[in-house]
Amino acid sequence: MVQISDAMPEIVSAAQWQEASERLLAKEKALTRARDALAAERRRLPMTKIEKAYIFEGAEGQVSLVDLFDGRPQLLLYHFMFAPAVHGWPTAGCPGCSMFTDNIGQFTTEHLKARGVTLVLVFPRALRERRILSEAHGVAASVGIEREHQLQFGLRDDHTRGGASWPFGIPAP
Repeated sequence: MVQISDAMPEIVSAAQWQEASERLLAKEKALTRARDALAAERRRLPMTKIEKAYIFEGAEGQVSLVDLFDGRPQLLLYHFMFAPAVHGWPTAGCPGCSMFTDNIGQFTTEHLKARGVTLVLVFPRALRERRILSEAHGVAASVGIEREHQLQFGLRDDHTRGGASWPFGIPAP
């Protein structure tokens, strides 16, 4: 059994704590600058033209990939994992996905729309379980395995991650 005193940091003077805190703050600021630079680099990645006509199952029937943009220049697809290989199936979606969608908040989609972004939660299969999500979020289902692999998300028929790599060149687990 671990003693609480074993898990606690050393007790030092206020001056020593201040010095250690300043060293840590310098590292945190360097990390923030590096993360900001990486995010800027990600935003400058080139785009790929998608020429194939992808069809999704939406709340009111079939919609195209272009329709999911809802007239905005940017589309944010969130792959909501709801499938037999996911913890919680069949009564709940992925716990992490559920927590994310629970915490989107009622105003997030409005803020995104004001910035030209449409958020759509994409299920890897048919939308029979869409009732678990708030009507405030765009929801669509990706039914075709080929579509899921080409858009680099989804599960194979055996409910494992598909393709030679998933996602974006990262080896499949």
